[in-house]
Amino acid sequence: MVRFDLQAGAIELSGRVPLPLLLAVVLLVSVPLAIGWIWVARQLRAKARTLLDGLRIRVWQWLLRHPTDRDDRPC
Repeated sequence: MVRFDLQAGAIELSGRVPLPLLLAVVLLVSVPLAIGWIWVARQLRAKARTLLDGLRIRVWQWLLRHPTDRDDRPC
């Protein structure tokens, strides 16, 4: 039997819980969490890629500038 205590925010399991019910609860909780973490990871990867592309462009611009312009000062 499953009892929900909304006051304490707890779920109490007593006796035998049917396996399909347990699997359904696990899937209902874990699948949205996994989708959320995948979305967050993709957003962070895209942001990191944008920042690294900008840095790479600045480094190439610094390396490929005309030799008379080189004074080895940071940009």
